[in-house]
Amino acid sequence: MLSSSTATRAVFVAMIVVTTVVVFALASETAGSLRSVVRPLSFGRKTGGRPAQPLALGAAAANAPGPECADPYVQDGFLHTTSNVRDTRWLPLYLDDRYAEPPANAQYPPARNGDAVVEPTFSTAPPPPAVLGRAPRNWLRDAANYHFMLQDVANHANRGAGTARTLSETDRRLTRDLHWLHNRRLLVLGDSVDRFMIQFICEEFGSTSREAKSEAGTDRIGGKHTSAYCHIPTLNFTVAHWHVAGMYTLHPDWWWLPHMDTVAFEERWPKFFEPFRDRVAGLDGRNPDLILFQSGLWDERMFRESAISKLDLPRAEAVETALGREGRPLTWDETTFFKARMAKFIDLIRDNFPAVPVMYRSLTTRREAGKADLPTIGMDRVSRHLAAQNGIKVFEWASLVRGHSTEYLDYLHMGRGSSSYLWGQMVLHYLFSAAGGVQVEGQVVRWPEPEPRQYVVEGQGALNVPSLDEIRAHTAAAVPDGAWQGCRAKN
Repeated sequence: MLSSSTATRAVFVAMIVVTTVVVFALASETAGSLRSVVRPLSFGRKTGGRPAQPLALGAAAANAPGPECADPYVQDGFLHTTSNVRDTRWLPLYLDDRYAEPPANAQYPPARNGDAVVEPTFSTAPPPPAVLGRAPRNWLRDAANYHFMLQDVANHANRGAGTARTLSETDRRLTRDLHWLHNRRLLVLGDSVDRFMIQFICEEFGSTSREAKSEAGTDRIGGKHTSAYCHIPTLNFTVAHWHVAGMYTLHPDWWWLPHMDTVAFEERWPKFFEPFRDRVAGLDGRNPDLILFQSGLWDERMFRESAISKLDLPRAEAVETALGREGRPLTWDETTFFKARMAKFIDLIRDNFPAVPVMYRSLTTRREAGKADLPTIGMDRVSRHLAAQNGIKVFEWASLVRGHSTEYLDYLHMGRGSSSYLWGQMVLHYLFSAAGGVQVEGQVVRWPEPEPRQYVVEGQGALNVPSLDEIRAHTAAAVPDGAWQGCRAKN
């Protein structure tokens, strides 16, 4: 039998143990809740032979106190569109929105006008400036305006003395703010959906994308199903597309494109991609600044064509039979095949570009989304799983524009419109992040390190030009560290 003092000590120890367990459990639950809200603006890079861990972007971001704010393009939000596609904006719904006063038409009980109840009314008014001001910056619009300004300055310089363009305050702001975009490279590994998006962003700069040619410029190497490039000379900015023909391991007799004799990505890489690697070489002379990748639409077709080829039936019957049917979900064998091949494809990207930020571009669906998209949806889930395992962020464009069926070119490809414009905004947002810049609720709090040279020079076609020292001072004058702490407190 325990003495009174011994029993008291035992109860006290038990209370400490229980309290510790409870506190640990609460802390774990809280941490889990925070993790679901605070999404560091980070990309996966290869680290040795192990799966890459998410890394902060740039030295400035690495030195920032506390976690970065949530990525605006992975937060729930509202896609603001107008008749002018250049007004397209993604408006994240921030946590503090829940504390805002509800609008008058949402009040309950509803207002009365004498004995009559006032019904809610709704307008087509755009979001207020305070909401638009917290959206991610419209880098695409600013970049295009900057490009055309640079073109005009060059034209003035070519005309000779006395014809210089005097930069307005807007011109000066663009010169300071877009300095980081010079000499950047974006590499997109995907299909024709991506190729169209690259073409549309190229058109925003008054240019067009081109298919890869040999050095002599005469030999077509596979055309649109190998690689294409959009190059903006004023910025020395290039967006490259390397076409991925799915995850199949060989070129079978039943392949539906006669001109495509190389299918496996292990073979396409040295044959079609590596010869043009210099076109994606950025500031370090070898690597792009950011990579997007995906595969799915070609795999969906491949699985069906493979099944049809093994059915001893006329094609008209085979496409309605068993695994030849369009719109069936993936089988388990197909899922594990795709998972293994996609994992190897990610490794191939990482082995070739170990230090480059990589993102998985979520898969789009058909214009009339339905059961025909079941295989694609399944492969998107697998790729998201692999991205999470490898610390790779998801480029959520497909999720944000889902349902905008009137903007499709055909049954499969997105056309030019608010959806394509959002793609351009997003790629420049992530390029800005990959370069070391960070935005918090629409405000730049970390600028990339300024380029070591000046691209608009006083007297060479332009007057009232900000000096390189002014550009450097501007990029250093971001919001101080307190902004990070305020952001952390909100999350």
